[in-house]
Amino acid sequence: MRNPFVLHKKNRLLSRLETLKLYYRNRSSQDPVTDPAGPVVSLTTFGPRIPIVYIAIESIGRGTLKPSRLILWLDEAERVRDLPDTLRRLAARGLDIRYCEDLGPHKKYFPYVQSQPHFDLPLVTADDDVIYPKYWLQELMQAYAAYPDCINCLRAKHVRLDGEGLVPYDNWRSCTDTRPSHLHFATGVSGVVYPPAFQQVLKDAGDGFRSVCPRADDIWLHAQALRHGFRVRQARPRAVHFVEVRGTQKSSLNRSNVQGGGNDRQLRAMYDASDLERLRQELAQ
Repeated sequence: MRNPFVLHKKNRLLSRLETLKLYYRNRSSQDPVTDPAGPVVSLTTFGPRIPIVYIAIESIGRGTLKPSRLILWLDEAERVRDLPDTLRRLAARGLDIRYCEDLGPHKKYFPYVQSQPHFDLPLVTADDDVIYPKYWLQELMQAYAAYPDCINCLRAKHVRLDGEGLVPYDNWRSCTDTRPSHLHFATGVSGVVYPPAFQQVLKDAGDGFRSVCPRADDIWLHAQALRHGFRVRQARPRAVHFVEVRGTQKSSLNRSNVQGGGNDRQLRAMYDASDLERLRQELAQ
């Protein structure tokens, strides 16, 4: 068994080294961060992370496959008008920075699907606190090409049920297989690719998440997939955890949603009896 302290120390060192590389890349590179051959990639950030979000974006832009559009959604109009130099340099290389209302984590996909009249390209969502490896987007798109009717991801949980309904989220185990299943619950941190047909589902579903899971986009996305017949597939047998940007976890949703029980409250509000029956039917197969 790997020593968790040693692993944590190694990840901190990798984060420092990668951050340094991406810092100099941002200051000196003229390479575009987009390419017409790629999918759309969308992410969001907020206040204290705006000065360092360029690290995640630069890591995406250096990939072996680049997005055709790379969109950053911000909900602070004054920050959009007065961007840090790091983001100005990225905008000059193809980053699309857009303003939207404050929708919490739902900003990473909802403004995009609402802004599109139709959907031709897959949509990949990313997080602002991760340093993505160069192969990241290419691997996700290979998974999508093999299973274009599924929601493909690199990190998922396995939904657990008991006689009462859903087992508390903190007791869900990591996914350990690559089968498409309604019992697989994509977690967005390592990246998720959504097919065009599912993007239309999200557009049609509107903003009902505001009243049931305003701080848990993964819950809303899984419930919509369940209700419309889109199974989730993890691209590898083991969930992938990428190196995190140093300092971002201080303001993470993890504290309130997982440790504070926020996920369980929002799960109870989201899933009705018919949803639970669909999950039980999947479990019985």
